[in-house]
Amino acid sequence: MSYSATKSKKTGRLILASFYIVYCVIYTATILTIPAESNHQLVGSTIVTMLWTTVLFGAIWQGQNWARYILLALLVVTIAFSLPMFAEVESAGFHMPPMMWLLILVHVAVFFTLIYSSSIRALVRK
Repeated sequence: MSYSATKSKKTGRLILASFYIVYCVIYTATILTIPAESNHQLVGSTIVTMLWTTVLFGAIWQGQNWARYILLALLVVTIAFSLPMFAEVESAGFHMPPMMWLLILVHVAVFFTLIYSSSIRALVRK
């Protein structure tokens, strides 16, 4: 394995680790800001999302290309369902917490990074 291939894989892992840390911070802050008596379904959904994110990022870290495609599909579904819901909530006169908008921006950033980053592609290339 050449030096450039090793450097590219290290860069890919650094990108993955950075996005994973951002996700964990946002998800943890989301759980901590939801009132306890509020919505248990949202807390459960957030925890399940954290688990799936951990599994898929770990598989990508190990070089599994299928995990990249599954994560891309999940991001498309999440973005496709979140944006109309956020628009509906905003039009009803409620304001979404900035953290939710930040989460959507992170989803979009991860989506395009998984597609276009040569370092991530080098990480999953056999």
